[in-house]
Amino acid sequence: MPRPEPRGSDAAPLTVQTVAKQKSTLREYAEALLVALLLALVIRTFVVQAFKIPSGSMLPTLQVGDHILVNKFIYGPRLEIPLTQVSLGRLPGLRKPKPGDVVVWDNLTPHQSEEAVEAVEGAGARVVPLPPWSPDLTPIEEMFSKVKNAMRSAAARTTEAVYAAFGSALHDVTPENIAGWFQDRAAYAMQL
Repeated sequence: MPRPEPRGSDAAPLTVQTVAKQKSTLREYAEALLVALLLALVIRTFVVQAFKIPSGSMLPTLQVGDHILVNKFIYGPRLEIPLTQVSLGRLPGLRKPKPGDVVVWDNLTPHQSEEAVEAVEGAGARVVPLPPWSPDLTPIEEMFSKVKNAMRSAAARTTEAVYAAFGSALHDVTPENIAGWFQDRAAYAMQL
């Protein structure tokens, strides 16, 4: 490679241009997809989430099969790890719930507590419990609840221990339990 010749004092300074290496098409697509995925997770976690109404528990306000967008930002978004049920707290909201607002929450036991109901009613809203024919109150949910409680009590930490605890939990479900759950939650099925 030849050396550049020295220039006189009146010559322009020597500039070196570096050419950036062009990204491959695959890398550009991967980066764009990653950015889109992260943006979607942030929006879904903190701003808005889509839901489909699964049952008639909200009739006549919402019909079965309606699609709704839930504004998670207005009352203060939950800080949660995306795609998990792990909550790290809540950010301050823009306003408090007011009469006529529809608050969507899942069927967790804490949501059914007296304190939660008082908080909702204290804001001027009302709690509408799920009807017995709702898919959230089927006999299978009763069985899952019993099995989950037994699994939590076992506190298994290895694969083998989890399998053993699951087998034991299923063994604890008796025919009397099943008959009672169907009688309580699906009496129409017991009249065959």
